[in-house]
Amino acid sequence: MNPAFQTKLDQVRPQLSSLCTRFGVQRLSVFGSALSLTWEPAKSDVDFLVEFGPPPPGVDLFAQQFVMQVELEKLFGRHVDLVERDAIRKPHFRDAVDRSAREVYAA
Repeated sequence: MNPAFQTKLDQVRPQLSSLCTRFGVQRLSVFGSALSLTWEPAKSDVDFLVEFGPPPPGVDLFAQQFVMQVELEKLFGRHVDLVERDAIRKPHFRDAVDRSAREVYAA
């Protein structure tokens, strides 16, 4: 994992855990450039792979996906791509993501 991203992740871990609980996340992993030395703290986005459980009371499917993404963007201060694992249709892409993803939260 990129050292600068790891530092940021360590700083926000309690809030990240709270968000995941709030939106019914079963597993959240990071993949893409945040795992490499090419990730730049000032301008790179963050790619997350998410597996949701059933929506908690008071949270609908829209909030699970889109409000969660907005909250992650606020937390990390940058654009976030939130990819639901079950929505990946291309087997090669799914395999590549599965091989490289690093888990950052599990319920």
